[in-house]
Amino acid sequence: MKKHLSLFGLFARSSIYKVLSILGLMCVAEIVLFASKFAGEASAEYVGRFEHYVGVSRLEIIFGLAFVLITVILCLPGTEFGSKVGYTIRRLQINERAVFFHQAIFNSVVYILLWSVQIVLLYGFSIWYSSTVPPQFANNQSIFLAFYRDSFLHTVLPLSEVMLWIRNLLLVIALGFASAEFPFIQRRKKYSTFIVPVTIYVLIFFICGVGAVENIVFSILLFVIVVSKSLYDIYHKEESYDK
Repeated sequence: MKKHLSLFGLFARSSIYKVLSILGLMCVAEIVLFASKFAGEASAEYVGRFEHYVGVSRLEIIFGLAFVLITVILCLPGTEFGSKVGYTIRRLQINERAVFFHQAIFNSVVYILLWSVQIVLLYGFSIWYSSTVPPQFANNQSIFLAFYRDSFLHTVLPLSEVMLWIRNLLLVIALGFASAEFPFIQRRKKYSTFIVPVTIYVLIFFICGVGAVENIVFSILLFVIVVSKSLYDIYHKEESYDK
């Protein structure tokens, strides 16, 4: 158990502070953008819907940038670009396949953290909006409906759409596997670019509206492809390190 905790600690020490810095910058950027648009456009005579201010603030762009930066950071631990990390991993005497699964789980947790922070931000903005505007412009029902009317709000917090919750979780796992595969292959003096198309897919198709059945089906297929390819690589392409 101690070896496994040490392995998680290795991944955490190499990336968590960078991840937290990106999440902090994301929070600051989104708060500033939302505050500027909300304060700049709202007036005593007219207040737009909550989703309007989310949309004009372009929060999805900030979220996407944070996602890409975090993906890059998660692909680096375990590589040997700057040091023989592989030797450190081998000293822990943990099977290489187990190392992959440890990193895949850790990376998936980080993606869940990113998703959770975005949920908290949007929920905070909704409370800020509803507590600031006059009662005739907002109530609990209007905020609730905003998370169905706006695609970004609904994707991040799908509420009662169970299949979209499942799709999001499957994408998180797929990203965890794809980002963990990169260092696994790199330690064998090869390069895997599989994380690139997966990241591009998520950037383009992550946001979807209510009842996006085709999007959910394609995302499930992506999950199957990513997991299948990753398992094939780690079980059928095992090679030894260069000594």
